[in-house]
Amino acid sequence: MEPRREKFSRQKNQRLGRNILVVVIGIIVIIAAGIGIAVAKNRQGQAAQSRAKQQSLVARKKAQSKAKKAAANRSQKAVKQTAKATEKPKKQPTEKALTFDTQNLTANAQKVGYGIYYYNSKPSVGSNQDQPFISASVIKLFIMDYLYDQIKQGKISGGHYIDNHSVDEWIQLMIQQSDNNATNLLIDFAGMTEINQYIQQQGYTQTKLERKMLDDAARNQGLDNYTSVKDVLQFLNQLYQNRDQAPYSKMLTIMKGQQTRTKIPSQLPANTVVANKTGELADVENDVGIVFKDNDPFAIVVLTNQVQNPAAERQAIGALSLAAFQK
Repeated sequence: MEPRREKFSRQKNQRLGRNILVVVIGIIVIIAAGIGIAVAKNRQGQAAQSRAKQQSLVARKKAQSKAKKAAANRSQKAVKQTAKATEKPKKQPTEKALTFDTQNLTANAQKVGYGIYYYNSKPSVGSNQDQPFISASVIKLFIMDYLYDQIKQGKISGGHYIDNHSVDEWIQLMIQQSDNNATNLLIDFAGMTEINQYIQQQGYTQTKLERKMLDDAARNQGLDNYTSVKDVLQFLNQLYQNRDQAPYSKMLTIMKGQQTRTKIPSQLPANTVVANKTGELADVENDVGIVFKDNDPFAIVVLTNQVQNPAAERQAIGALSLAAFQK
């Protein structure tokens, strides 16, 4: 038998060896697990890098494809623009210019201005439209305009009586019968300075009231009454555009009752409605107004000074009006 001490020592060494073996195995297991984890992480990293590379490659391919398409579109656009630039422009249909024969007007007068404007179709034609002409009785339209502006503002009343007629009645006489006494009475009532101030305020730059009617002394001193085709057209356009409102509707009604119909209305078809105002002196033949043609009403202004043959000039104004009506 082994001695007890030796036996105990051997058993102790055996236990120690087993413990060391267990520790070594545990260390080996831990190291193996660590290596496994590292390998797994490395594989994951490699997989992520691979995916990133794949995505980057796909993105590059998409960008390249998009760039190619954009380049192709630019090329096609450039080809189209070049073709368009070299393409012959199509000829647009040109509107025929509005013209009228005015030889008869100029044959009988040294100074002629006229204007025609169609309210629906919009064409216009004329000559010498901004030059001042002796107005004769056409100036009475601007006196009427001033008086009805004062009535509209409530500064005077159309029913106000002067002598034996109301202001409305005197205006009617002044326009429809071209009554010079009625005109002079209204000039005194309204004031020549006030009328001229109003005329300028309205933008009638060539229109002036410098004398009363029948004032030959003032004419001998070089004073007269003036207007232009442009100013009269402006006045007529205002009447037409506001024809359904007072006082413009009233002024149009008065002008439609014009009794002198030897010029603008003279050659028009029967029952044609015309609102006009004439003006005559020894060497002046004027007529201005609105012709209410059914499908295309128009304004017409004819001013003629230094007239040698008044009868022929009146005939020429009528012929121009008819030509405008038949356009």
